[in-house]
Amino acid sequence: MATVGFKVESPYVKREERKHHASDLKYQKFLDTVSGEASKRKTINVALFGVGRAGGIHLGNLKAHSNINLSYVVESDRSKWDQIQSACGSGTKIHHPDQTKDMLSDPELDACVICTPT
Repeated sequence: MATVGFKVESPYVKREERKHHASDLKYQKFLDTVSGEASKRKTINVALFGVGRAGGIHLGNLKAHSNINLSYVVESDRSKWDQIQSACGSGTKIHHPDQTKDMLSDPELDACVICTPT
C-alpha cells in the first residue's frame, strides 16, 4: 500500500527557515555542502596521546568527525603501531613519547587529546 502522507514534512522543505542547534554537526555539514560552504570550514589538526582503552574510544570518535584531521598519535607500546597505522591511514604520524617535542612544535597542530593513565 502506498504511503498516504508523511508524519513530518520533508527536511528539504523550508530548509532556510529552520534553525538548528550549533552542536548538530551532521545537519550543519549538510547545509554547508548544499550551499557550497563546505570548502570554507576549517579542519582541526589533533594529536592523540595514548591508545589504551579510553584512547581507543577517542581514536574512533576523532576519526569519525568530519572536521578533525588526526595528525599524530603518541603511543609508547610499539607493538600497537601497525594496528594504529592501519586504523588511521597514512596521513597520521605515530610517535613515541620521547619524540613529542618536535611534534608539539608543529605550527599546524591545533589540539591534543590526552588519554594516558593517571
